Order: sequence, then C-alpha cells, then structure tokens
Amino acid sequence: MTKFYKLDGAHFYNAMVCGALEVMENKLILNKINVFPVADGDTGSNLSATMTSILEHMKKSENLSVVANTAAEGALLGARGNSGIIFAQFLYGFHMAVENEKEIDSGAFILAMKTSLARLYEVVMSPVEGTILTLITSWISAMERHHLKELHFKAFVSITMKESLEALERTTEQLPILKEKGVVDSGAKGFYLFLEGVSQYLVTGNVPQIGAEIRETSLLPEHKHSQDLEISENRFCCEAVVNGHKMDVLQVKRTMSGFGDSLVIAGGGERIRLHMHTNTPESMFSQLQTFGKLSQIKADDMHLQMEAIQEPRSKIAIVTDSIADLPEGFARKNQVFVMPMQMEVDGVVHLDRISLSAKRFYEINRHLKEQPTSSLPSIKQVESLLQFLQEHYEAVLVLCVSDQLSGTYEMVASLAALQRKRGQKIAVVNTLKNSGAQGLLVVEACKLARQKISLEAMVAQLDVLIPRTQILVAVDTVKYLERSGRVSHNVGKIAKWMNLKPIMTLDKNGKGKAYGGTISYNSVILKIKKAILKDQQRYGIESFNIVHGACLERAEKLSKEMEKMLGMPAAYIAEISPIVGAIAGEGAVAVSYICTKSRE
Repeated sequence: MTKFYKLDGAHFYNAMVCGALEVMENKLILNKINVFPVADGDTGSNLSATMTSILEHMKKSENLSVVANTAAEGALLGARGNSGIIFAQFLYGFHMAVENEKEIDSGAFILAMKTSLARLYEVVMSPVEGTILTLITSWISAMERHHLKELHFKAFVSITMKESLEALERTTEQLPILKEKGVVDSGAKGFYLFLEGVSQYLVTGNVPQIGAEIRETSLLPEHKHSQDLEISENRFCCEAVVNGHKMDVLQVKRTMSGFGDSLVIAGGGERIRLHMHTNTPESMFSQLQTFGKLSQIKADDMHLQMEAIQEPRSKIAIVTDSIADLPEGFARKNQVFVMPMQMEVDGVVHLDRISLSAKRFYEINRHLKEQPTSSLPSIKQVESLLQFLQEHYEAVLVLCVSDQLSGTYEMVASLAALQRKRGQKIAVVNTLKNSGAQGLLVVEACKLARQKISLEAMVAQLDVLIPRTQILVAVDTVKYLERSGRVSHNVGKIAKWMNLKPIMTLDKNGKGKAYGGTISYNSVILKIKKAILKDQQRYGIESFNIVHGACLERAEKLSKEMEKMLGMPAAYIAEISPIVGAIAGEGAVAVSYICTKSRE
C-alpha cells in the first residue's frame, strides 16, 4: 500500500471497517473467554453489536471529522455491554478531538488519542487494569515511542502490534480471575483484534465489501460458556441512551455511582449512553431521567442468565412478554425469560415492571390526563435474547399476548423465522390471551417443559389449553377505559353517571369485549362467580388465579370465595402489569381459569 502521512476521512473509514469486521468475525472466541467483570459470556456479542451499529451509521467522506462524527454516533447508539460502551466513549473522545479537522498527521493523531483516553478514564467509575483500558493505554504509549521513527501511518501503527500483543498477554497476570481461568481479558482481546484489522488494511490496502452480511455476522450463534462462572453481586445489567442539554458527564457519573457498579458512560453534551450493573433498576432509571429523556432502555437479568448457563431447568426455554401476570419470583425460580414491553408515561419511556413498578405506576396514573402509550419489546433485545437462548437450550418456546391486543406475536414470529434459518428450534405461540390468563398458560408451559416432552408436543398441548382458558375482569371504573379509547366518550360519560362497573373479557379470537356490568362492585363479582360456577358444572375447572390492580385485599377476599366455591385454592394471586393496569385501572380484579374439558 502507498505510504500516507495524513489521515483523512477515506483512510479512517477503511480502517474502521477492517477493524470492526475483524472483531465481528471473532465474536465466538471473545464470548468463550469472557469472565470479567461478569462471567456472562457476551463480550463478543456486545462488541459485535457495537461494531455493527458503527458500520450502519458511519458515512463515507474525504473529511476526517465527518467520518469520525458518524462513527462515534453509531457507536453511541448501538453500544452494548461494558466493553462496547468503553469503545464507544473512546471513539466519541476521538471525534471530539478531531472536530472540524479534514485530515491530521501522526502527531495530531496520537494527541487526539491521548485526549480521548483521558476522557475515558474520567467517565469509568472504577478503572481496572488488565482490561480493554490497559490495551488502549499500551497501544497509545507504543505509538508515542515509535512514531517519530516512521512518520507514515502504515509503519508507525503496524510497528506497535507486537507491544500490543505483549500487553494483551500480560492481562492474564493482572487480574486474579483471568489467571485462574488461564485466559486474557475478552475486552482487551476485542480491542487487539480491532487493531489487527486496522493493521491489515494499512499493510494491504484491501477493504472487504460491507452490506447485508454485516448483520448476519453480528448474529452468529454464540459459543458455549463454561459451567463454573461467578454470579455478580448486582442482578441487572442496565443501559440507556439519554438525550439532554449540555449534560456534564462527570456530574452524571457522580450522581449515578451510588446505584451499583460497572458504570461506564459514553458521549456527552446532548447525548450520552450509560451502562451499569444494579439491583435497583427502577430507582436507577428514575434518577437517570433527571438528566434527559431516556431511550433504548435495557435491563438484562444477569442472575437468570447465569443460572441458565450453569443449570438450565429444562431443555426447552420458556419465554413470554411482561403482559403475562405471574406470581412474584416465579420467572426467576422457573427460568422464564420475560420480554418487557415498553411504556411511555407522561413523556417518559419505561420498561414494563422493571423501570416502572406497578405500585409506582398507579401513584402516577391517578393524576395523568393523557393515556400512557405502550409499544413492543425492543426488537434488538428480543433478537439478542433469542440468540442467548439458542446457545443454552435445545429449543425455545415463546408465549405471546394476543395478536389482537399487541404486535408482539408478529414481531417475535418474524425473528423466529430468521432464527430457524440459522438452525434454531423455536416455536412462537399466540396465546389469544393476556394478563392472568396468559400467566396460567405460561405456568402450564413450565410444567410441560419439566415433563421433557418435545417442543412440538408442548405446542400441541398448549393449542388444546388455549380455548379452554378464560378471563373475566371486574373494572372498578370506566375512567381508564374511556381515556384509552376502549369505550367512547359518550358511553363513558353515561357509565360514569350511572356508576356502572363493567366486566371485560376476551373473545375466542383474543379480542377484548364487554361481558356485562352492574352498578356495584359486589354485583359484578357475583355475576363473575355465577359465570365461573356455570363453567365448572359444564366443563370442570382445573386451575384459576386472581390478579388485581393495586387492590390486594379485594383479590385475597375473592380468592377465598373462589376457593370455597370451586373446592381448590388459587394457583396464585398477582398484580396486573402497568400496561394492562393503564386500561383496567386501579381497583380492577380479574379471575382467569382453565377448564378441564373443551368449551366448544
């Protein structure tokens, strides 16, 4: 390759492409050796996703600042995991250092890198040597020592690779966990691979074509993890993009540092991306909202993931969305993976049940004038979850809320079709239910999974149970139904004037409909009990549950009455998810049940 003494946009673009592809192609190796800071085996996946976003957003230009800016933007929007966000911040710092520069020489390049590194150490809560930070530092130091000997970029970057490799190998001795496992740090290895890709470009001048295959490369199946990994003290791995105004990154760091560990912040000014491990995601996200509007919120249950790695309960993974109402702790105990729906409340985006609990939601909901809006689980996060499950289970079963109430089923089904092309065995079931009825079907799926039957047999059994499963909801007020548009303003006005207490249910196609109503809560409950007793006499009832909207006493009272009537205790009592609660409202109580025989 011809020597060049100035780094312009074209060379920087090509170097970034080659470095990113090298990381993505070695994703499995990075996942395999990932044991720090949390041994969750996803460093390769996270760095690969970060690189994918860079390639998707980076623009070609002869102007260095244009390419650096768009690459940094892509990294910021798509960064995942500790190492991914550290890389994003490093790239963001470089972009800031070369702003308005069309091209720079080797001396200015090193100065920009040093400036970026200094910014990086400022925003990492507890910098640890023997990690990606060590590799970046060693590489910059090596460039500083050698660049005056060879001023053109090909020579002075390539000559540093030997010292960078030595620094990588030393990470094994710098952290006890790395020494114990006999591996180098996965984040550091990822950065070294990036440098290898850059070096290959500088030596050969060859740049692979990028296009649709980029996404495919980032989604390659992950490598199996070892079975003796350690569980982090903090349960949730949380991330979010914050869009604000002149945000002080150091202030954000000081404010958020008390909520957990592994805090890394990328970006600054109008937009930052934050990564943190915490046991209190609701409080953490609530505090983060004081700096700006949140988007791309993520909260992975690392403990559940680790248990799935070490000791899967069955060969088939069970997945559902957060509209399924399950008893407290059930998902964790039974290794049910829950896809959180997204919910915007008063202009703030939340993850259903995670960044917004039911208790807090009802406190807010009492004073809201506008109806909260809901949206599907993040497609990227669902995609990532399915990849993870592919690695640790023989098959995956996903139970979705009725397709008449949400587009979740359609979205997951489309992702499942792609996963099947890659060899994953996955089934997506449209439950035609929601809330407690969907929850009962998830419980049944867990029982079937423990029986060690095939995925096809599980789906067949659920197909039988779905039409036998019913839900009747006693709504305390039409206020929220009217606000959500489920009933018209005129009907709502009349119902409120009459103090009507409606009963809601789902038809056989999973669409909401009115079942009836009376003018008192007790009369509503009596009507529901009569309907259920009639079904028991005709078809038999094998299980039931009670779910409620911030009215536990009502739910417990109804549970006792149902137990006396049916001769069996409730399978469980649970709280309605905030998304369903936004429509049913505070004070709502629902009975869901599965009939023993077909109702058709």
